[in-house]
Formats: sequence, structure tokens, C-alpha cells
Amino acid sequence: MKKQPTLIIENIRKTFGKKLVLDGITFDMSEGEVIALLGPSGCGKSTLLFLIAGLEKSDSGNVFWQGINLDGIPSYRRGFGLMFQDYALFPHMDVFRNVAFGLRMSGYEQEAIRIRVGEVLDLVDLNGFEHREISTLSGGEAQRVALARALAPRPSLLMLDEPLGSIDRTLKERVLTELSRILRQLKQTAIYVTHDQEEAFTISDRVVLLNKGQVEQIGPPQEIYSRPSSRFVAEFLGLTNLLPGFVEEISGNTFIATPLGDFSFVTAYRGNVTVLIHPEGMSLGSENNFQLAGKLIESTFRGNICRMTVKISNELLSFDFLSNTALPRRGDPIYLNFDPDRSLHLFPEPFHAHNQ
Repeated sequence: MKKQPTLIIENIRKTFGKKLVLDGITFDMSEGEVIALLGPSGCGKSTLLFLIAGLEKSDSGNVFWQGINLDGIPSYRRGFGLMFQDYALFPHMDVFRNVAFGLRMSGYEQEAIRIRVGEVLDLVDLNGFEHREISTLSGGEAQRVALARALAPRPSLLMLDEPLGSIDRTLKERVLTELSRILRQLKQTAIYVTHDQEEAFTISDRVVLLNKGQVEQIGPPQEIYSRPSSRFVAEFLGLTNLLPGFVEEISGNTFIATPLGDFSFVTAYRGNVTVLIHPEGMSLGSENNFQLAGKLIESTFRGNICRMTVKISNELLSFDFLSNTALPRRGDPIYLNFDPDRSLHLFPEPFHAHNQ
């Protein structure tokens, strides 16, 4: 039997003055699921989070939690936890009192507070930090104190608003991995707001991708990356190998015509389309065995991958190869093979050459 959703967002609409910020947002999530709200700045992510938390009120639509409509229920009675980008730690309190703050406000006994603070500090690997002053903490330590404070009252829903936005990239990767581990260890239902796709993909079970106040696509990270629903989604994810195409059926088989050539391709679409070539979609061929021939314009080292800019039929395209792959030198010819049915993805919209 399918598990009933624990949170239901139903046709939420919100304006500030004449500006429409959220326009009919609808999705749901299950208990123990981690959802990432992903999208560019100004798309409505944080506003939606504040509506769920009860810090803002929608113009229309409903938020249900475990079957109860939250309309009119104040934020402090919803039992949700909220963690912001700036952590909002109290500088005049030590680590223990910061973490204990929500427990005291909830009426916990002193001994129960002591036990619970110890539990969550152990969870975030900050045992022994109880009496440290906030001003002495590193960015990563402050982030973990804020997380411990949010988790201490055992929130039924934890909401995180750009929680890693103020720490450097090297530390961010480590903290993100640790945060993901903690949420899964606790089976914590959580909503994570970010504009960073790597954060969203690392931490979430599903991504809700927003654009201009509307849901653009919902799905597991791998599905959204491999099968983006629109050109906007592809470009937001950094997938820029976009070309015009035309699909037609010949003798019962479908073919797609592109500036790179014509390829047999299985699709229900017909006519003008936009073609996405995934950057991981090519393998190296040889001068005697290839489907596409081009010239290597540039290659950049990116840790475990090497990104190559290749010119093929006057089109500049980017492809990723493992860094240990023997690649030609800049300016040399390059030969590529690919499986169109695995490497190409189509959007049923005519190609427009913006951002090219």
C-alpha cells in the first residue's frame, strides 16, 4: 500500500504588493523524505518555506500536515524546526545554552535538557563544546551548533534555508556530507532550500525545481539531471549543449536532423525540437572508427574529470571525460562516438539561440 503523504502543498499562491511570488505551487512529501527546493534567486523558495513554517500567510491554497490544515495555526504550535543561513546563534550564550534554548522554551525539565543537549552535540560531533563561546567557533562548528539547536526539540519537520551559504566550498562539501548522514540516520523529514544544484542533488531524495514562482520539475536528482523537463531546467543545471533539431518518420523509423548530422532516434515527437547532448555522452573514437569528428579547442582539469570544448560543424560543445583519459592536444582533431538514444534528450520546443 502506498504511504500517505505527511505534507501536502496545495495550489499555494502568494503576492507581495503587485509582485506574484508563488503561482499555484503543488507537491507533497512523505515521512522521512528529504526534499530540496531548488531554483534561482527570486523564484520563491524561501517564501514557500516561510509559508510552511507559518511565518508568512498565503493569498490562497492550503498546507496540510498529517491531514490537518495548518491555516490559522501559529508557527510555534506547528512543531517544525527552522535553520537559517546566518545560523542566528545567540552570541551572549555558550554552545550549551544555545542548543538548550528551544528546549527551555518548550518547558523541558533541567535534567532532560542536559541529556538532550548531550545527545544532539554527540550527533553533530561536538562533544566537549558545551561551554565554548560562540565567538570562538569556526564556520563549520557554528553551522553544526545551529543544526543541533534545530534538532534538539525533535521537530517533526526540519526546514533549512540556504544553511551552507556562508561557508567556503571545501568546508561545504564535508559539512554537506555530514548533514546528509545525520538526516538519514534520524529518518528526519526535511525541506532544504538552495540555489546550488550540487547541494540539492547530494542531500535530497527528490528535488522540487522552481522558476518564477512555479514548479518547473519534480523528481529524484538523477532523473532531473538525465531527463530535464525543459530548456530552462537544462540550462539551470549547466547543460549547455543545445542544438536545433527536426524529427521525422521515414519508412516506420524516426530520425532526428541536427547540425552535427542525422541520427536514428526513438521518440514520439515530430517536427522542430531542441536537442540536448549530455556532456558525459561521448566516448573517444579513432580516425578509422568514429561518428563525429571535430577539433579540440580547450580542455580544463576539474579534479576527477576533464572538460573539453570541442568544435564540431561550427558548433562549440562541452564534454566530460575521466581525467586519466588520454586526450589529444588543443588544436588537434578529436574523434567521438555516442549512442543517440542514451546521449540525446529532446524538448518539444523550437530552438532559440539565446545564451549561445
